[in-house]
Amino acid sequence: MRENSIFSALWKSFYSQSLYRDIRRNWRFSVVGYVFILVIIYTAIAASLEAGKLNKYFENCVSSVLAQIPTGKIVNGKMSIEQASPYTVYYQEKDKPQQVFAIFDMTNKTPAGYQDAFSIFHSDGYFYDTTPQAERNAAKEPPKTISYTFHSYPNQGSISFSATQAQDIANKFKHLLTPALFLSLAILMLILKFCQPIFYALIGLIFGGLVKIHLTYGEAYRLAIIASTPAFILISIGKFLFPIPHPWWIAFILEMIYLYFAVYSNRQGSSI
Repeated sequence: MRENSIFSALWKSFYSQSLYRDIRRNWRFSVVGYVFILVIIYTAIAASLEAGKLNKYFENCVSSVLAQIPTGKIVNGKMSIEQASPYTVYYQEKDKPQQVFAIFDMTNKTPAGYQDAFSIFHSDGYFYDTTPQAERNAAKEPPKTISYTFHSYPNQGSISFSATQAQDIANKFKHLLTPALFLSLAILMLILKFCQPIFYALIGLIFGGLVKIHLTYGEAYRLAIIASTPAFILISIGKFLFPIPHPWWIAFILEMIYLYFAVYSNRQGSSI
């Protein structure tokens, strides 16, 4: 019977030898529930913070771009807009100079790559600049563009567009942002937290040989899962508060220290 609850293991993993002895002897499939709880707590916090950053970026930058979208339509492969042509859409990130995002030129005279615009729309198609931002800023290479024609789309009927339509679509996407982030991040973290100990368990077996105790692979796997908790919590908190240089290396070193502690805690009469 388990002597420690799944929740208490979150903080006892930092210091308790009795916890690691309990994990080896009694936890078995309890580690699955432990991983799910750990991932849910982390993902809820991380997804909320990242969604907040993206929402702020949307409000400061994306919304201003969408508000400049001209009113127009595409009929049978030909675009027209109500505004005078060429019509320029600008964007500006915080503390950075204003840049050209797109140019709508129904006279088809604006060449691809003009003024480093990301996109240029002609009456019969558009160009999209694939040049990386660093190269674009350095202006070392001519712009790399991909072109599309409106006739290439399967729907040859009428398509209308406007700033209001673009903002409505973006607002619907915003509502899905947090749950989408939560789901994708949770899946990635579950894969990581279940797959990483497969390798760490092998190291745990080596540590077992060094301290002269016999561990099965399953026991080493369980110990590796719980022993990764302190590093996971500390690095996560640190990344939320301030930049951490080489976080993966720091996490690996901490995980190895605690994995050794977990294995040593199961040595007969062990005391650290």
